[in-house]
Amino acid sequence: MRKEYGVTIVAVKPAGGSFDYATASTVLRPGDEVVVSGPAAKVEAFSNLS
Repeated sequence: MRKEYGVTIVAVKPAGGSFDYATASTVLRPGDEVVVSGPAAKVEAFSNLS
């Protein structure tokens, strides 16, 4: 994500689950909620992708 969108995924919450720290091996699935970090403009652009 960092290379393509300029943001880092910090944590992921699967549907019906709880937040857990993201790692390099974390796989995102439909319905996951994510916490991202990065420059405000990049985070805002990333949030507008859905």
